[in-house]
Amino acid sequence: TVFSTSRIISNFYAEGDDYRDTALPEVYFIGILEFRMDANEQEHYIRRVELTDRNTGKGFYRKLQYIFLELPNFAKSEKEIETDLDRWFWLFKHLSEADQIPRFMNRRVFKRIFQIAELANLSEDELMAYNASIQAEWDWQNAVELAEERAVEKALKKERAKAEARERQLLKEAEAKERELLIQSARALKKSGVPNVVIAESLGLPLEVVEQL
Repeated sequence: TVFSTSRIISNFYAEGDDYRDTALPEVYFIGILEFRMDANEQEHYIRRVELTDRNTGKGFYRKLQYIFLELPNFAKSEKEIETDLDRWFWLFKHLSEADQIPRFMNRRVFKRIFQIAELANLSEDELMAYNASIQAEWDWQNAVELAEERAVEKALKKERAKAEARERQLLKEAEAKERELLIQSARALKKSGVPNVVIAESLGLPLEVVEQL
């Protein structure tokens, strides 16, 4: 364990790097043990180890820690399982012998782990059949999603066309209203004796339109 973590730290630096100018990485080693590190210690199932000062008991270096999960010391029954930590310990200790997922493990992450464990025990033919069924499910899901995307795209395109047609209609109506106001203004000016040429130039109307009013 010490050798492995030492290699992790030393491999953190490229060849030629001066480690004294670079902060060391934090390394946490987690070991899942099927044996007891101390045969006389059977109560605690989580052992945390780090560098400490022997005289004061204070931590000497916090960025290197060893955490050992001693499964033989975990003796809780199914009725005593309460926390997620309990569930993980139960899983590590009993997964290989469990033939179905217990009720207290009825959570998504634990269901996924049981599924992986079941797959690991499939024969080659069973695994091929399983993969084929998964692929078929993915293909179907992709087809459904593609159809939904196309339907949404078609609906959006239709709505855009409606909006553009409505915009053109509103613009057309606005132009017609503006022209009607110009015509009314031209009639009023003409009644006041303003020459047709002046009316046409001031209102931006064709001279022949003013003359026909």
